[in-house]
Formats: sequence, structure tokens, C-alpha cells
Amino acid sequence: MEASWLFTYQTTLARLNKVERIGFFHVATNAILGDRLIRLVRVFDEHKDAAAFWYLHRCNPTCVEQGIKGSGTTLSELRHLSDRLKQVRDKTFIHIDKGSVFNPEMVYGKAGVKNLNRIITALWRTMETIFQVTFGEGFPSATYLGEDIETLAKAPR
Repeated sequence: MEASWLFTYQTTLARLNKVERIGFFHVATNAILGDRLIRLVRVFDEHKDAAAFWYLHRCNPTCVEQGIKGSGTTLSELRHLSDRLKQVRDKTFIHIDKGSVFNPEMVYGKAGVKNLNRIITALWRTMETIFQVTFGEGFPSATYLGEDIETLAKAPR
């Protein structure tokens, strides 16, 4: 479910980038950016009790690695992103590290989290494939594509 929301947020952000982000659209963009990051952190959570991506990989590495093929990413790229996100999580996003409290941008810069649109899309394709192989049907989600954002942005104020 997290990967589905990640893909939805990524699609919505792409639409929001096409409108002037003032007022509500500015607040919505910042909120979605934050929620996208927390969902990514959750997807890659490695706690032993977390039923997240790495848990699925530990349980059935063959299925996950097959799901990744053709998705537009690799297991090593996902591992690298996961490790970089953990730095952000531990230093500024979830925990407020006393050494970086006055310079959270430094943490993000050091982590070098890039290419999120492509990686989130690939992660979603991977999870769709895993779900299809496991349950024999497509993932049951209503995909929001943000078609209404430009219309809402043009509405009279």
C-alpha cells in the first residue's frame, strides 16, 4: 500500500509542478513532499518487525528480484537509496540530531537523495509485479493521476 501512495504522491507532485504554487498549492506541495519522504522511509524500514520491502526480500528474495527486473531500477540502487534515506531519517527527518539541528540541509546534501521520480515509479512497478505473482491479480488501488489540479488552480479566487 505504501508503494501505491508513493506513486500517487509522485504523480500529484508532477502535476503540482505545472501550476503556480501559492496558497493552498504551496502548502499541499510541501505536505506531499514530507509525506512522500516518510512513506519512502517506511517502505525501506529494516526493523525486524517491519513488514516492509527488505522484509519481503528476506522472505522471498527470488520473487522480489524477479519483480525488480524490467522495473527501471536494480536491487543495488534500492539498497543505496535505502541507506541514504536512513541517514536523513536518523539525523533530521524523524530524529533531530543535536549535531545537525541547525543545518538540516547539510544532512540532505550529504545523503544525495536523487532520482526519486524514477525510483518511486520503479518501486511501484516492482510491488505491482510481486502482488500479481503472489495473488494472481492486479493490486486493488484507485490511482489518482492529478488531472484536476490544473483546473482547480485556474478556478476563480
